[in-house]
Amino acid sequence: MAIGIVRQVDLDQAGALARLKDALKENKWGVLSDIDVRAILKEKLGVDTDEYHILDVCNPVMANRGLKASKQAGLVLPCKMVVYVEGGKTNVGLYLPTKQLPEELRSVSDLRKLSEEAESSLKAILSSL
Repeated sequence: MAIGIVRQVDLDQAGALARLKDALKENKWGVLSDIDVRAILKEKLGVDTDEYHILDVCNPVMANRGLKASKQAGLVLPCKMVVYVEGGKTNVGLYLPTKQLPEELRSVSDLRKLSEEAESSLKAILSSL
């Protein structure tokens, strides 16, 4: 059972990151943080790695709905996406919101539906790259 999906794109890392951010914005998603893992590992450990970014993404309308359904929804917010280079190829990945919703929150119907809606929206954005 996969917890995420990854799509190889015909862009360099910077282009993929920029295009993803634009596509998210066009679809009412925002980037709350862009963690440059390569820079952090270089600074903290002195190691050189391939480009790797972790993005925390959020749709404010969906987040608000989720928090109204259960304050515990914040435990799985925001959604995660990654952009990285491996073997010279640029990949964009999504941690599936339906997989990150823990069992005890799946019983909250509104949260389950919301995770499915978020996943559908983010998959469409990923496919558009």
